[in-house]
Amino acid sequence: MRPIDGKTKRGSYDRKGKLKALHSVSAWSSEHGLVLAQQKVDHKSNEISAVPKLLKLLNLKRTVVTLDAMGTQIEVAQAFQAGGRRLCFGTQR
Repeated sequence: MRPIDGKTKRGSYDRKGKLKALHSVSAWSSEHGLVLAQQKVDHKSNEISAVPKLLKLLNLKRTVVTLDAMGTQIEVAQAFQAGGRRLCFGTQR
């Protein structure tokens, strides 16, 4: 299983330099507790644009990938399908 999730690095905001906090999207190996790949989220963007870039870095065949609700976007679905992967979205009521 390969969870993909975004995180904001705590304490990375710089008020004096007017720099926003570092935000990235990571793909994890849940079996080994490792980060397999990371993609920085542009400061004027969000996770939706970063996930397709991250998927291009990974060879995810015959692997279950989990994403939160941010991953249920058209751009993310197209990135999955472009890599020849199957896709299934889970939703909550």
